[in-house]
Amino acid sequence: MLKQKFLFDFAAKFTIQIVTALTGIVVARLAGPEVVGSVNYGTAYVGVFSFIMAIFGTAHIKMVSEGKNEADCNKTFWVISLFSIIIFVLCILTYFFIQKYVFHYQFSAKEEETVIFLSIIAYILGLFPQFNETLFNARVEQARSNLPNLLKALAYNILRVVVVVMGFGAIALINVNILSGLIILPFIFILWKKIPFGKFNKQYFKSYLLISVPIVVIVFTNVLMTYADKLVLEYYSNVKEIGYYSVAFSIGGMILLLGRSVGTVFFPLFSKSFALNDLESVKKLSKKFDDFLFKFVFPFVLLLSLYSPLIINFLLGAKYHSSVNIFSILVLASFAMLWSTPYSNMLAGLGKFWLVAWINIFQFIFFVICLFVLLDPRFFGLKGMGLAINNLLMNLFLLIISIIFAFRRTHIRFDLRIRYFVLGAVYYFLWHWGCNFLVYSSYKVAYFISPVFFIVIFYLIMFMLKWITRSDIKFLFSLFNSKAISKYVKDEM
Repeated sequence: MLKQKFLFDFAAKFTIQIVTALTGIVVARLAGPEVVGSVNYGTAYVGVFSFIMAIFGTAHIKMVSEGKNEADCNKTFWVISLFSIIIFVLCILTYFFIQKYVFHYQFSAKEEETVIFLSIIAYILGLFPQFNETLFNARVEQARSNLPNLLKALAYNILRVVVVVMGFGAIALINVNILSGLIILPFIFILWKKIPFGKFNKQYFKSYLLISVPIVVIVFTNVLMTYADKLVLEYYSNVKEIGYYSVAFSIGGMILLLGRSVGTVFFPLFSKSFALNDLESVKKLSKKFDDFLFKFVFPFVLLLSLYSPLIINFLLGAKYHSSVNIFSILVLASFAMLWSTPYSNMLAGLGKFWLVAWINIFQFIFFVICLFVLLDPRFFGLKGMGLAINNLLMNLFLLIISIIFAFRRTHIRFDLRIRYFVLGAVYYFLWHWGCNFLVYSSYKVAYFISPVFFIVIFYLIMFMLKWITRSDIKFLFSLFNSKAISKYVKDEM
């Protein structure tokens, strides 16, 4: 059943991401980088304050997974969340008016102000699927957790294609996001009838606050690292550069879906295992994930990074040529984030939230230093490419620190798969040299079909080295057992 939960969570998120990426390509081609950049600027502006709304979700999942009264937890969590929405809106509006009327900040266009206000409404409506996800993730019920997000994404992406085909811009795109949020609300309320809501529990409220004090630090630094970089990029350049970066991230970021699925499923399982002092289960789960990651994801990460010019130019056209190198770096950054996910979840599952908070603080300091060195024209002035490199460095920092502390707290010896990196690096650079030879020698047809040979030869090498076996192939096919997944969804719904 665990495989089905993980796979359904990944399949739902993958569907959302692939539909969003494909429609994003259409939007990017028709609307252009400035419209894409404006929408992402509004999202980033509002998103900087989203830490207020993300503080208590982890606490709720941990308390329910540890066996607290679920009905009282649900009611307490819901009351806290409603109060948080009020604080969230007040903080954004206060910041906006201080920025505009006290510091007299000049937005690059009047449209940007409208985009910000509409983004606030869109974000609030988007919170309801997030609340739903938290409530059902606590029960490790991935079907009910993911379906509202999936339906909202389908509605939003269909409507936004219609909008750009009709020639509308950034404001219309955000209005579409608002409309899709309204469409999905009735379905969410129907799902909530299936879960118990008890009474507001003052003792539980204190526990939420106690757990969430370090979570504030974790979420705040994560939110800043997610959104503030785009605001800094706009300060040093313009929204067009945000468009180049955002488009590359929307495609390259699909690898992060695995990490989100791992975090969604593993955190409550790790929390339960540590509560029972079952370290063996933790060790088995992390080993299975690393096996899957390096045997079936790593080769395709190398492929995407190497063939970024082919992918970006084919999907988006020549006007997004500036996104090519950004995409290549972001794919590697996404893999580093994905690899770190189980280890950071181990620390959270142990309840070491203050340790995770301190790790995030040091990661944020590292992030800020690298961000200004890479973006400031007085240093490197790399614009969107600087953002991508900063993303990679930040995720590598998190990976190394998470592995070190996960080992120190669990004393589980992890296989770091260094051999895969040595093989991958040598293979990557040799193939890169070969691709350059094909392009410059006018053997472009051979270059276009070479990605197939890249994967086939890489797997042949791993098979000869006995790093991948027939049992691994059987395991991969067992994941995609449609009957088992269908049964799981039917039983849960």
